[in-house]
Amino acid sequence: MNAFFTYIFKHQYYKDVIAAYDEAMTKYSNAYKIWLEHEGLQDADNFGFKETVASNLPEIKRINTWIQTSTTILNTKRKAIIWFFNERGVTSIPEFHYNEYRVVDERKSYIGNLQLTLDTYDQLIKKHKEAVDRYLQVSKSSHSYDEIKRIVSSKEVLVKNSTILSNAHSLRTKHCFAWKLFAKGRDFNDIPISELEGLKEEDFERKDTFLYLYGKEPDLIKLILGSSFLPIESFEESALEQEEDVTVILASRDIEPIEQYSANIRLENPKELKRAILDSIKYGESCNFSDSYTISQFYGLRADFDKIGASFDDAVTLVKSNDAAIKSFNQKEYGKSCVYIKDYLHSVTEGSPLSLYIQTYREEKNKRDEAKRIKANYPKGFSAIFGGLDLDSCSLQYVEGVINSKSEIKSKDNELERIERKRLEDERKRQEAIRKQQEIRDIKSCVSSWPQPRCSSIEYFSLYNYYPTTCDWEASESEWDIRNLIWDFKAKPHNYQSTEEIMRRHRKSVDIVLPKLCKVLRHYFRNRVSKLTLVPILASTKSVSDRRYMDILERICNELDMYNGFLHMKITKEGISKNDPMNNTGHSIPPEVEFEQNFFKEKYVILFDDVITSGSSMERFKRLLESAEATVIGGLSIGKTKHERQPSNPIDEINNDLPF
Repeated sequence: MNAFFTYIFKHQYYKDVIAAYDEAMTKYSNAYKIWLEHEGLQDADNFGFKETVASNLPEIKRINTWIQTSTTILNTKRKAIIWFFNERGVTSIPEFHYNEYRVVDERKSYIGNLQLTLDTYDQLIKKHKEAVDRYLQVSKSSHSYDEIKRIVSSKEVLVKNSTILSNAHSLRTKHCFAWKLFAKGRDFNDIPISELEGLKEEDFERKDTFLYLYGKEPDLIKLILGSSFLPIESFEESALEQEEDVTVILASRDIEPIEQYSANIRLENPKELKRAILDSIKYGESCNFSDSYTISQFYGLRADFDKIGASFDDAVTLVKSNDAAIKSFNQKEYGKSCVYIKDYLHSVTEGSPLSLYIQTYREEKNKRDEAKRIKANYPKGFSAIFGGLDLDSCSLQYVEGVINSKSEIKSKDNELERIERKRLEDERKRQEAIRKQQEIRDIKSCVSSWPQPRCSSIEYFSLYNYYPTTCDWEASESEWDIRNLIWDFKAKPHNYQSTEEIMRRHRKSVDIVLPKLCKVLRHYFRNRVSKLTLVPILASTKSVSDRRYMDILERICNELDMYNGFLHMKITKEGISKNDPMNNTGHSIPPEVEFEQNFFKEKYVILFDDVITSGSSMERFKRLLESAEATVIGGLSIGKTKHERQPSNPIDEINNDLPF
């Protein structure tokens, strides 16, 4: 119906079409142009075209949403979208058409993640550039996308290393003489992070103080220490303690003694004197502090301990177990992470700011330790929910959030573990499938030179050419020998032969063909022969099949270390020979055979028959074995039916000088 008749008889429909077309042209003009371009259309002023536009208005609106999304991303996440197109093989932002708008809208979440990665990278470069350079072992002004991913994924390590470097720089600036000894002539950048980690300012202060005193009184210090003088360049704790003792001795000065403790204690060794004043056995051995007291001050300290009814050794035990809390307290209060002598008193003074801080610190530490255990036990779940949250530096609110989310973290971790296990299992199966296919190709390549019978897809090898008695020529003596060999092997019942005679002839034929069959298998399969499973084409009845195949398969498989398939198959319904008076079909009826699935699954099968004629029997067995998930590699027989004389038998063409 043309526009005129539509307008007359379907007026509302006509109005709706025109309205939809006008909406596409005006409200969604950019999307309309993109749609036209994508569809390969040009704007036309006819009703039929406008109907097409109206029917595609939802698609045009969808394109408009894509454009809006892409415009926003281009304005707010430009670096991320450059990265996104770089991953797709485009070195810069391309001109946007239908496909570009669509893919940006579809992958907007992924682009958002790229932007988060870039933002995190920018922050790390801004705050921790030196740590980044150390991590990558090269200083660069810009980094590749792969390097950016590495940097961001190592955020925790970089932040930690940056703190270590900052501390080391501070020590180098504030304690230049001590630093010179520590560096041992090395440039700062040549000192490994592992050596810089754990450097303490108090150790450098102790070393600097000692170096100053040593510069003033080297002979006196050598006299005091005598033969126990440790190397001045050493930063071992024993050396620092020795140097501190010297510092205390040289820097001590008397103040007015406390009368209560002006007892007549006269000990020449300062350490022993202080132990006596404090009634302590742990002083000087189990306690370390950054400041120094005179003897008079030690008397005062003892008086303070007596007032609160505590012993100095009890305080030593408490301080040692709360070392980190005390250092944290002093860092906040005095700007120095260390232990002072007074801390021993305050730590055992109930209600003191330090004792209250220790209690709070311990509670917070217990929470942080619990959160860390959750993180360690469920790392994937933790990372998925809390990302790279640093449980040492984050607020306690986040720590408590982790503890409260333990069940969710555990559930997420289990989910991600299942996904990862499935991914690994799928990958293992994929690799195993690839390996299996390669193995199949390798084994099948061994029979690539074998021919195929006319009614089968199976490559085969026959020892001899078998000329049936229907051939129109007189058989030679050797041809009769082959006929008799195969007939004897078949071990079929005969009216003129006893069972004993049949089996005697059969065993004789086996002795003849067995070494030749082994030679063929070794020749073509080499060291792969032990991977093969030998499966016979069963006769019509179980009794004949047993007589024919039982002994030869057992001997071949023992000789070549092959799998014996005869032991894992059975006749469920016997067949009928074509010569049987009860068979009026004109052809033999094969038996129904059942294969043991668990055995044959993924086995590499060589089919074995006395004579191959058309190959139909082997093809039937191949289908049955493939339904049991086996792979049929090829067929092997004593004879192959021929109606024209051949120049030689196949077995004669195999070299006799091979080393087997």
